[in-house]
Parts: sequence; structure tokens; C-alpha cells
Amino acid sequence: MQELAELFARNTNVEETMASIVAYQPRPTDIIISPAGKCGTTLLQQTFHTLRTRGDMAFESGFRFMEGWFFEPGTITYDEFFARNRAGRDKGLDHWSHLVSWWEQRDNPNVLLVSYEQMVEDPKWLIKRMAAFCNIDLDDELLAVTVEHSSRSFMLEHKDRFDDAMMRAKSERVAGLPPGSDSAKIRQAGQKRRREALPAALRQEFADIWQSDVKPHTGLPDYASLEAELRRHNT
Repeated sequence: MQELAELFARNTNVEETMASIVAYQPRPTDIIISPAGKCGTTLLQQTFHTLRTRGDMAFESGFRFMEGWFFEPGTITYDEFFARNRAGRDKGLDHWSHLVSWWEQRDNPNVLLVSYEQMVEDPKWLIKRMAAFCNIDLDDELLAVTVEHSSRSFMLEHKDRFDDAMMRAKSERVAGLPPGSDSAKIRQAGQKRRREALPAALRQEFADIWQSDVKPHTGLPDYASLEAELRRHNT
């Protein structure tokens, strides 16, 4: 983990990043996609991109999580990796703070809050809601194209379009990482198996953090309850 932290420090200029964020002035027509990491970013991007272009695939690059890229598979445990998120809780830089901040905006007409589970289970619902939210005219042909292009099978078939080759090249140059790692973001289904692979102690810690950090703001005892409430809210 110390080596990983050193690689991040060499790969990212925090001052430049923060300056670019502060300098950004959103326009009324801007669409901002803001999930926590590994919570459906690519799926939302592809869905919106298809809606606004009617299926254009002439694009490159994206985002890939870190095992096999910034560190060798098997060298860092779940618990060691989660230590980074623990450290961010005091600063509000963790998954739960992100969740609470957006939950508080669920009635804002300029915010469309959705869950990963509903996105995957009911893609037509998601596409219709996104099109209406973004003021995009949705006809039957565009709906069909968007359903196809945002499916896992289609994105796996074109997974070279959903990688982060430019970021990977930069990390190899700046952080000295070995060349040739897979930077694709689309993976075969397996979310449930990965969740079950988490150590019991870590799952309990997640549950405890929910009680201390999320429940006081939402009144909801766990994520399943929040996700169900969000579906009712979106009905």
C-alpha cells in the first residue's frame, strides 16, 4: 500500500487537479455523471452518449480500477485496500459521504438519482428517464439502439472502446509502471460473487459505518432499504 500511495503521488498532481475543479463553471446544459468509483460510471456514460449521438462509436478511452494496473494481482488484500477509504472518512472523501451528499439532493429537479441495481435490471426504464431528464427526444429506434449499445454483451464485444489507454500510457511514463497491462473497464458479470468474497469482518465494518455515517442522514438501516426507497421515489 505504501508503494501504491507513492505511485499515485507521482501519477497525479493534486494541486493542478483541484485548480481545474475550482476553475470549472457549469453551464445549464451540462450533464454531470457522478457515481462513486466502480458504481456504474461507464454504463451511464455509454447510455447518455448513445442517446445524444444515436449510437456513434467513434470514440476512445475511459477508466479502469487498479488491480493488475497499479499493483500486481494478489499483492494487496481487501482490508489493506479499504484502509485508503477509512483514511478519507474524516475529510468526507469516502463512498458513504458521497452517497449521503447525493441522497440529500434526490428532490432537486436538476438531479436524477438512480441505483446501479435498477440500471442493470431495467435498462429501458433508465434510458427513458435519462432521455426525459436530458430533454432528448426518444423514438423507438433510438430506444432500441441505446438498449443494445449499453448492454454488457455489446460493451464486452467493443471493450477496446471502454479502456483507459491514454491514462495507462501516462502512468507507465510518469509512475514507472511496467507496460502492457489491460486497461479495459468492462468485465464479465460477477458482482454478487465479488461481494460474497469480502471477508466477514470487512462486511460487518461496512454495516457499522452505515449505521454511524449514513443512517443518521437517511433514516434507513441499510443499503437495500435505501435502494428500495429510491425506486419508490423514482416511480
